[in-house]
Amino acid sequence: MSEPVNFTSYISPVCLAASSSSFYSGDPSWVTGWGNIGFYDSLPSPGNLLEVEADIVGNGQCSCDYSELGDLINDNMICAGFREGGKGPCFGDSGGPLVTKQGDRWIQAGIVSFTVGCAKPYFPAVYARVSQYNDWINSHITRNQPGFIDFKSKGTESDRNVSCTPSFTQTTINISEVCGQPSLNTRIVGGEAAPAGSWPWQVSLHLFSHFCGGSLVNDQWVLTAAHCVEGLAGIPSLVTVYLGRQSQEGSNPNEVVRKVVQITSHPNYSFPNNDIALLKMSEPVNFTSYISPVCLAASSSSFYSGDPSWVTGWGNIGFNDPLPSPGNLLEVEADIVGNGQCSCDYSELGDLINDNMICAGFREGGKGPCFGDSGGPLVTKQGDRWIQAGIVSFTVDCAKSYFPSGYARVSQYESWINSVINTNQPGFITFTSNRTNSDLNVSCTTSNLTTHPPTTTSEAQRECLDLIDFVIKQKNLPLLGLPPYCGGGVSVLH
Repeated sequence: MSEPVNFTSYISPVCLAASSSSFYSGDPSWVTGWGNIGFYDSLPSPGNLLEVEADIVGNGQCSCDYSELGDLINDNMICAGFREGGKGPCFGDSGGPLVTKQGDRWIQAGIVSFTVGCAKPYFPAVYARVSQYNDWINSHITRNQPGFIDFKSKGTESDRNVSCTPSFTQTTINISEVCGQPSLNTRIVGGEAAPAGSWPWQVSLHLFSHFCGGSLVNDQWVLTAAHCVEGLAGIPSLVTVYLGRQSQEGSNPNEVVRKVVQITSHPNYSFPNNDIALLKMSEPVNFTSYISPVCLAASSSSFYSGDPSWVTGWGNIGFNDPLPSPGNLLEVEADIVGNGQCSCDYSELGDLINDNMICAGFREGGKGPCFGDSGGPLVTKQGDRWIQAGIVSFTVDCAKSYFPSGYARVSQYESWINSVINTNQPGFITFTSNRTNSDLNVSCTTSNLTTHPPTTTSEAQRECLDLIDFVIKQKNLPLLGLPPYCGGGVSVLH
């Protein structure tokens, strides 16, 4: 600094960890700073200094946690955080101190350096290990050198027993006997916030925040859309699964968190065809009233126009309207639309709809999935069982009239799913529609085509629509890179 400071009750130096210090997993520590309170959430006014506890994580465990990102963790680093995440440094906290207490002294163990996201589960924050730099620090400070104190952990060195391959005993479960029976879903549903436990198979997928939905299909596997996890197969642990979650903000007392260890997308995925993927969680979950698997539609299932179904998720409530606080799980009815009618509806965009898809929505629009709902389940009820018919894949805008949403048709993938999941295989149940197949009478002749209401389209929007039309017809370019708003284009529902 430009000149020395006088020590006061509000300004005084911290002790530094000496080179002979030992820190073991579980040692309580604290980090302070004025950084963000969440990945997208700035420190609110008046910007007070914040403090948070963050227990030490041994370098062995920390190396396992970061292993997919390379040989990143070394002896010059120290890690701290909680397995469940939720507490730790964020943007703006870098350079700040990680301190621990010994007797009546506070000793700095680390310097905030880096993390994945902000307090992301299974990714402890990483700090420069101060005790490695005693000599270097003293070589630069020759007068009034810092106070180095030897910190000795009272714990045991649990890193000696760390294995990067978790061990657990998986219980054999007949999923067909337990799937699709939510004990807390006893009412008529339709269009509002879903009470806790209503859809216990619904999961929230996070990178740095919620980006897609999914459904629990057994005690260790989640079904989602392939476009949700495109490009992530080599780094699956960046994806976190939240089960039993009710809201994206605040407390979720029934929640369980798992990281993903394997991502398997359909080998013939090319958006929007075969838009299906399976995620293996780091360890099995126990079923509760808030966490249980959905049944899946068997290959012999039949769905006809008008079959009532429901879609759930934490996506936008409108094209430009994000889910309002506190971000509760929403549910909405969306009747099945036969593929014949759906093909007619999408005919202007090319030969888009095929047998690997199922459609649902209302002619008048206004109800359906939107951005953030991708990967989530479309379910229908047969007797006392809820059966997943589809996986949210694509739509035009959000619940646009005359454009039902498109879903991956689960019943087409029974063999593929069972080839990936070989323990506690999902419960496949044949859904048989009690309606008649109105698709037999559908014709896309000009006289029968629906006239879409006219819209005012800007030049930029027309260019965007032309690009989307080209991409869909070519079917060899990803929609993920397209402009986020075209005023009428087909949208990937991230």
